[in-house]
Amino acid sequence: MEEEALYRRRLDLALECSGLDLWENDLLTGEVIFGLDRVFSDLGYDKSESAGYVDDIFSLMHPDDKPAVEQAIADHLAAKTERYYSEFRIRAKSGAWAW
Repeated sequence: MEEEALYRRRLDLALECSGLDLWENDLLTGEVIFGLDRVFSDLGYDKSESAGYVDDIFSLMHPDDKPAVEQAIADHLAAKTERYYSEFRIRAKSGAWAW
């Protein structure tokens, strides 16, 4: 197995075992590069309903959480923080809120 493929397989296994999801997005264009499959599946959405852009996520985000997330993104883009990090509630397909 090629080294990169082996690394990817190990990462997939670690994420699966931890119950976490990994996603990458371009904060300048808003495009979701990859990821969010597990999150959206856990929230009751099917594959066709996954997010293609950060705005898709913002549309499902609890309104009270948006300002803090927007500030975290702005701070990261302005190099005030080394990495972007935020926690927020998102609406499941059922209408319930989940962290």
